[in-house]
Amino acid sequence: MQHELIKLKNNLNTLFIDFPGSTTASVQIWFRAGSALENDSNEGIAHFLEHMFFKGTPTRPGAAIAHEVESFGGEINAFTSFDYTCYYINTPNTKLNNTINILMDMVSNPEFKEEDIIPERGVVFEEYRRSQDNAGQFAFWQIQKNCFTSGYAHPILGNEETIKNFTQDQLKDFRKENYNLSNALLVVAGDLSQKDEYISSIESFQMPEGSASTFPAFKIKEKGDVEVHNKETKMVQMNICWQGSPYVSNSASSEDLAMNCLGYGESSPLHKELVLKDSLANGAGCSTMFMNNGGFHYMKTVFPMKNMDKVLKRLSSTLENSFHNGFDKDELQRIKNQYIASKVYDKESLESFAFTLGHGFAQSGNPNSEDEFIERIRKSPLSQVNKSFTDILSGPCHISVQIPMEEDTKKTHVKIKKFHEDLKKKLKVKKKVSNSKYKEALSKFDPQVRLITIKPGLKLLYRQNLMTPTFILHAYIQGGLTEENKKNNGIYQILSGSLSKGYKGVTQEQLNVDLENMSASLSSFSGKNAYGLTAHAQSEHFNRITKHFIGSLCHPSFKAKNVNHNKELTQRTILNHKENPIKACFQQVNE
Repeated sequence: MQHELIKLKNNLNTLFIDFPGSTTASVQIWFRAGSALENDSNEGIAHFLEHMFFKGTPTRPGAAIAHEVESFGGEINAFTSFDYTCYYINTPNTKLNNTINILMDMVSNPEFKEEDIIPERGVVFEEYRRSQDNAGQFAFWQIQKNCFTSGYAHPILGNEETIKNFTQDQLKDFRKENYNLSNALLVVAGDLSQKDEYISSIESFQMPEGSASTFPAFKIKEKGDVEVHNKETKMVQMNICWQGSPYVSNSASSEDLAMNCLGYGESSPLHKELVLKDSLANGAGCSTMFMNNGGFHYMKTVFPMKNMDKVLKRLSSTLENSFHNGFDKDELQRIKNQYIASKVYDKESLESFAFTLGHGFAQSGNPNSEDEFIERIRKSPLSQVNKSFTDILSGPCHISVQIPMEEDTKKTHVKIKKFHEDLKKKLKVKKKVSNSKYKEALSKFDPQVRLITIKPGLKLLYRQNLMTPTFILHAYIQGGLTEENKKNNGIYQILSGSLSKGYKGVTQEQLNVDLENMSASLSSFSGKNAYGLTAHAQSEHFNRITKHFIGSLCHPSFKAKNVNHNKELTQRTILNHKENPIKACFQQVNE
């Protein structure tokens, strides 16, 4: 499955995905444009445009687009989200060139005729009304309205007033501004043995030039709140929402892992406590949704009204326990395995693999961003995941509860408000009381750096990197060239070279074997102002490597054969330097 991103002569970025021998193909065009770019006057216009692009071109008027695709057994469809829109046709590979022409014609030459706009208002409005009757969609809209900000606070479908009043000029202006070459990626997946022919077809069309769209930062409201509403439903649906980090940030992967550890799958703490234990809830789970610049974490629980008190109590204790005790390595590995497996399964289907790359572009502008995210998932250590979990839950949370029509919203609001206040008290990071006898200081330049005074003259400079399971130890001791004189010139070079050659109770051979078994390194250095030792290894070997490090530093054996060996090598180096004009030049400068 080779894929190649090319900017064609018509300035359209095109991703070719080659599946040699495939009998099916998929052509998709992704636009980094969606409902988040709308304002009060045109809410829902991105979704309305999705409908209008199917209404014909000068060469394929009316319903000709759909009829032509269906005539050769293809499937045509589209979807609109907050930050992106996708139009696609899945087709037999023998009709791939026809399919490219149809989709490119559709997005390059839409007519947006007035006689098509008028009836489509009614069609889209009926879709809007049906969604109002859907309990799940209505519950999410309440979260949007009460929790989200900027262009994310209204439904993707829009509202009754805007839907019924969209004009031809509005559609054309929004299309020109956002559905342009700067925001577009064409994906062509299939057997590309006739790739040159496909490129010629694509380049025969011209889409509008324009600037890349600027999306608002996604932020939930700073003050957490509670909202309760009635709906024609038999069950209670409770949604809790927290702020998330941007998709491309280092913390996004660990945050996503943390929420999935809590509530993804039947073996998650949330599902076991609320569903499996004694059937308090019908379902309970967590998910994360990333926007163009930001994201949110979302917990959904569905249960009978009669179980509300028990559900709130159980949910509170489950969150508190996970918050203070964290997850274990088995829980984390379970979720990591799920992520990695999903990427493997994506490759089974041509369409799903193409959608993965297209969605990566829509998410961040980079088709390979999902692979990069999975790599960050692999490397996220348990400590960072648990820290991310406490960071999420200690922030503001919004709760939206949907209850059956016959239930009292005021009484329910009182219960949920109390639950919300209790959570804020329970989900606070406990301040650690330091029993350390050592003096610590923080860096004003990097908050992750600590300077710890072990004793007068001995200090530890410490910085934690939670993203990579490796460590480096350096020991710097005052000494080196500036401490030498004519009589002992070179002594620190010999001294440092002997530090890593074995220590009390451990021979050089034993040390080398152990280091190689752990794929670790232990080396010494000597400079102008300091000499010392460096160790580099994986974090899982920290204790063993540290033992070798301190042993070499404090109790080096200084075997005569090792010292003599270092002398011989140093003398050879000096001879080589005499023949090296660059080294000779530096020597003159030093003198």
